[in-house]
Formats: sequence, structure tokens, C-alpha cells
Amino acid sequence: MFKLLTVIITLLIFSMPCITLAQQSSDAARAVVDAKTDAKEPILWGIGSFLAASGCGLLGGGVAVLASQVITPSPPANRFIGKSAEYISFYTNTYQDEIKRKRLIYTSAGCLGGTVVAVIIWSPLYVNY
Repeated sequence: MFKLLTVIITLLIFSMPCITLAQQSSDAARAVVDAKTDAKEPILWGIGSFLAASGCGLLGGGVAVLASQVITPSPPANRFIGKSAEYISFYTNTYQDEIKRKRLIYTSAGCLGGTVVAVIIWSPLYVNY
């Protein structure tokens, strides 16, 4: 009986880290999926970049692109209620990376589109001189 209990306890001791690691990776995977789902704000950055580039040319759009990468978004705090520290860490990092990635895409497209519009609008004025 003693040997049987010793074997069972030994198995439980060695299996505990595996269970803990599985739970952590599950939290990390869930946090990454949740953060990518929640990252939806950047379309406004593209519109702002388009307007800046239309009015100020490539410089205005460039400022918008730079601002989209410098300004760090903060994730919604209500997503962290009752979550583990690992979840919060993975969620925050993924959310910020995803928002910045989307902002870069939208602001670059807006900047290029706004610059094309500005060239089309302003070039006939300079051709006559």
C-alpha cells in the first residue's frame, strides 16, 4: 500500500507543472484571440490621414502615419475583470501590436490617397504659371 501511494504521489508531483503550463498557454491563446477581435479602431486614422494629406500634402499624411505608431493605444479595462496576469499581459501586448499594425495600414493608404488627390487638385494651378 505504501509503494502504491508513493507512486501516485510521485506521478501527481511530476504532472503538476504540465497542467500549469497547459493552463498558461490556454490563457495566452485566448488572450491573443480576444485582443485581435477587439482591435477595431483604426479606420478613423485612415480618414484623418487622408484629410491631412489632401490639405497639407505628403507632409501632413506623414505626420499622421508617424503619430499612428507613436501613440500607444490602451486596451479596454473591462476585459481584465477576473483575468490572470498572463492573460492581461498577452492581451495588452497583442492589442497594442494589432492596433498599431492596422493604424499603419490605414494611415499609409490614407496618406497615399490624400497625396494623389492633392496632386490632382493642385497640379492644374501650377501648370498655368
